[in-house]
Amino acid sequence: MRRRCAPGTVLRYPEYEFNEVDFIMWLKKRWLLPLLWALCSFSAFAELRMPAVFTDHMVLQADQAIPVWGWGEPDSTITVRFAGKTATAPVGKDGKWTLHLDALPASFEPRAMTISSSNGDPAVEISDILIGEVWLCSGQSNMWWSVAESKDAEQVIRQADFPQIRLFCVPPNASPEPLDDVPANWQLCSPESMGTFSAVGYSFGRKLHQDLKVPVGLVQLAFRGTPVSSFMDQETVENTAFNHLIYGHDKKQKGAKNPKLNCISLHCYNAMVHPVVPFAARGVIWYQGEANAAATKPYIQWYKDYVKMMRQKFNNPNMPFYHVQLAGWDHPKIKWAKFRLAQEATLKIPNTGMVTAMDLDGQPIQLLRYAYANYPNCPLYNTAGLPALSFEQPVL
Repeated sequence: MRRRCAPGTVLRYPEYEFNEVDFIMWLKKRWLLPLLWALCSFSAFAELRMPAVFTDHMVLQADQAIPVWGWGEPDSTITVRFAGKTATAPVGKDGKWTLHLDALPASFEPRAMTISSSNGDPAVEISDILIGEVWLCSGQSNMWWSVAESKDAEQVIRQADFPQIRLFCVPPNASPEPLDDVPANWQLCSPESMGTFSAVGYSFGRKLHQDLKVPVGLVQLAFRGTPVSSFMDQETVENTAFNHLIYGHDKKQKGAKNPKLNCISLHCYNAMVHPVVPFAARGVIWYQGEANAAATKPYIQWYKDYVKMMRQKFNNPNMPFYHVQLAGWDHPKIKWAKFRLAQEATLKIPNTGMVTAMDLDGQPIQLLRYAYANYPNCPLYNTAGLPALSFEQPVL
């Protein structure tokens, strides 16, 4: 016969003291809920599924091998068919798979990709895929600043009818652990879709599209008020110089009454960048610095290690990086002039370029105009296919 404790009986364990009802709740929380979560997660991975960055209207990078990944039933085989090419990959024990398609030239022809599994799951079909130039638009508030908040927004939005420019906006988010996916999807650039997109990112992409005459895909990875360390992964933070300053800043944020998770190292990488790794992209435009302006010398190394990490994550050792130098005005307590010199010093990193903004008032609404005019004039613009330009960026 099963013994039943009298109501209210106190149960004692090395670290716990609670009555029977509490004990049952503890069992549910400690064992049952995690078990159910694990089973649900396994069930989700067992079904053929693609990440959000692989959806209708996407743009794939031209002239580079195309990584494709997703989830499926362990030990099954995945087949991907696209543009007359076929590739297969086994699904690992963790339910994940990755393969690569051969490089393709830029094309405005809408194509479909079919992903199927040997276990008989319904195939996934992604339609209206173009091949062109893909750029990651990352940084803090200046990159996050939307077209709708910019100068002449009504006119810019009204004229934003570019269906061959595609937008993928990752919502601002922060996480202590790496996430596998994001709640986003590709959208055609239109007056209805691009008002909330990055003003600098859109301006840059529009210039590329008009000059190169190829499709353009823009992936927004921006969160306002964010230091560069939040866009680093754990290994990079652990191995970068001056990381005691990063950990000190993290500790201060975690101890705050209302901590800003996006200001803690790793958090934006985990929530926003990791889910789109290793999506093929030509390069990165980066607009960030105010959150690190008090750490001039450390920033040189931090930015160098951030660039190195991104090139490794996206399997592109020569991936171009353009950044905007902070505008020509000073914070009342921080000398931005010193930080601008630190940003200039990062140009020693190969395949990087810088846009100065000394003639502007520092507002992103002005940088919409400036980025449009000057971002593509960096020497790296030649890597995207334009004839060689004779150009020397003015710096201080």
